[in-house]
Amino acid sequence: MHSYNWKTGLPRESGPATVAPVALEQFVDEEASARRIKGYDHLGIMCYYHHAFALGRERFDEEGLYDENEAYRQEITAWRLYTGGWLVRKYEAGAHGDCAGRLVNPDYWISETCPAEQESPLVH
Repeated sequence: MHSYNWKTGLPRESGPATVAPVALEQFVDEEASARRIKGYDHLGIMCYYHHAFALGRERFDEEGLYDENEAYRQEITAWRLYTGGWLVRKYEAGAHGDCAGRLVNPDYWISETCPAEQESPLVH
């Protein structure tokens, strides 16, 4: 597994409030452009979660040449807090098959459970 920074996307002021993972478990599906990472504390309890996937779109460009690009991307990251609950970050780019929402700010919220434990981590 290549090096992965579990602090990516974590607001600087929230760092001291989060439980740091001592072990990371990574699952990658290159063909599906998908990745899931789980982090565990020193007791083996999950304290970090991340998933990302991208949907591609095949099309012909202005010159009539075949092209494939990313039409939609979603990333959800969650850090377990020392006080209980999870700090969750959701980032989405692309809107209904186009790149209109490419440069958007991520949403953050506090959840009682990790997105991996919720019925559908894709919905907020």
